[in-house]
Amino acid sequence: MKQTEPLTERRTTTRLLCASLLLAAAASAGAAGLASETQVKAREVLPPEFFRSVQYEIADDAAQSTFFYHFRVTSDYGSFEVSSIPMLRIRLHEIITVATVTPVLEKSSESLARDLAGRRGVGGDSVAGIISDPLGTAGKLIGNLAYNFEETFVEPGGNKSAGTTKEFEGFEVDPGPHKRSAAAQLDVDVYSSNTALQRVLDAIAKARSAGNLRGPVALPQDARVTPQEFGSGVLDTRLRSMLKNQSAGEINGEVDTRLAAAGVARATRVEFLTNKSFSPRTRLYLSSYLAQLKQTRRIDHIVTTANTATTEADALAFVNLARMAAFHELTGNHIDRIAMRQNFPVLLTEAKTLVLALPVDHFSWTGENASLIEELEKLASAEGAESVTILIVGRAQDDAAAELIARGVRLFEEYSF
Repeated sequence: MKQTEPLTERRTTTRLLCASLLLAAAASAGAAGLASETQVKAREVLPPEFFRSVQYEIADDAAQSTFFYHFRVTSDYGSFEVSSIPMLRIRLHEIITVATVTPVLEKSSESLARDLAGRRGVGGDSVAGIISDPLGTAGKLIGNLAYNFEETFVEPGGNKSAGTTKEFEGFEVDPGPHKRSAAAQLDVDVYSSNTALQRVLDAIAKARSAGNLRGPVALPQDARVTPQEFGSGVLDTRLRSMLKNQSAGEINGEVDTRLAAAGVARATRVEFLTNKSFSPRTRLYLSSYLAQLKQTRRIDHIVTTANTATTEADALAFVNLARMAAFHELTGNHIDRIAMRQNFPVLLTEAKTLVLALPVDHFSWTGENASLIEELEKLASAEGAESVTILIVGRAQDDAAAELIARGVRLFEEYSF
């Protein structure tokens, strides 16, 4: 958790903020379409380390919608548009990886150079509509995003070509040990839909199989833009080892076993394991975070909500929701149960605190969000909550923080990151 002023926790009295009502706000904003967006400067909302690489360029003009930022990145390996800072962090790391490793591989053999040839396009991403349903039918996570680029590649020349299926056909559904090992060393998702990254991982695996590449493949530490590890980092180390040494089937089997032990119904588990927005890696991380909630009742509510994901960025947002819940538990706030309100999970602690974990880039004060506060107050007595805490991945704008202070809401920003 990032600490500023000196701690990014803002306190007040006893009111709550509930995700189901945030959904309504997003629906109202979504109805206005692009008109609900404003322009922001990327350097004003992104961490400084995002601008240290020469392998890509982030456009200075970015868009801000109700809960997320939208960016455009150009590189020698294609241009892409992406929504949400966590998804941008992953794509930037993948670009750095491809740009750093490709020259090494191209020098090692002509056949590897041919393997790496082809279109260097990177698919766009969005957190597709994860807060776009009206209050009564809300079934998504948190969003109001105007972009849906998961089906579009933007090539170096600026030409778009729709569809990703054929682009992905040549890659292994269940990658072998050499490919998994390379992905683990580079700290990337071996199951990523980034086709340029997949070509690099395939080339590394082929080179190792042929004996042309013997040493480890790794990036300089200062080139990384990967997120802060969870807690002490022990869990991340263990999960990386599992992803390196186990097949996709074994990973999914482990996920299924964990969720079954947590009381998640078989039909819900099957839906989760077959949701293509999640990879074995993101499934493993989400289930591992939920496993930290050992004494929490109704963990299945989070899995049920996660099943609404439709893109990689959606899946990442749900993983981050589970991460924040786990971090809250492990920092001495026992989560007794998880309740569902308008199809969104709300955490209730043993100390009678209602906790809302929002994996959003920012929280701003709008007319829609102001009306949410009034609606949320009605839910306080129903749940018996004596206080409320809001956890967000990003930051609240000053006006929103002031309003929350006036209503007694404890706010933790950049939580667990």
